[in-house]
Amino acid sequence: MRNDMIAVVLPPGEAFSPTEAGPVGLEVHRLAVQPSVFRPLVLGSPVAAPFAGVPFRPVQPPWMLAGAAVRYAAGVERALGGRVPALLEVHNLPDLALALADRLPAPVLLVLHDDPQGMRRAGTPAERFYLIGNLARVATLTAALRDRLLDGLTEPPRPPDVLPECTSFDALRADVVAAWAAGAAVPI
Repeated sequence: MRNDMIAVVLPPGEAFSPTEAGPVGLEVHRLAVQPSVFRPLVLGSPVAAPFAGVPFRPVQPPWMLAGAAVRYAAGVERALGGRVPALLEVHNLPDLALALADRLPAPVLLVLHDDPQGMRRAGTPAERFYLIGNLARVATLTAALRDRLLDGLTEPPRPPDVLPECTSFDALRADVVAAWAAGAAVPI
């Protein structure tokens, strides 16, 4: 059976609810209800009434002696209940994307909605180089954000993708999943 589940991971402070969602939650919802070859499972902070019609699982980070990203990644792993998705799509948190890449045997796509230079594990050119080289893919929502991601890098391991909010992620997702399924080393 083909694994077509995409685990879409929201930042801890972003609600997946019609009455509480911010810009990232609204964009994830918009993409999740679009026709797709993938089945999304959204993971995020517990909410009283998540968006209807989209599978959602709350993330409960366990108490452990670790940083916030590692605790949240452990909560994501627990929320998946042992299932390995075809792709982990992480929104807006480079440190969480790297923590999940260390914990789970699935490719990680990081989607940046904001300036990466103000984010943990992406502030310096060396950190951004490491990020691009150690995740399956990094995408930004604008060319300006891509330029900020590449600022100070002369030769990134691979070019980041620009995915304006009005487009579907299916082509990029399929690219990453196909390479992984074919046995290509991740990152691709």
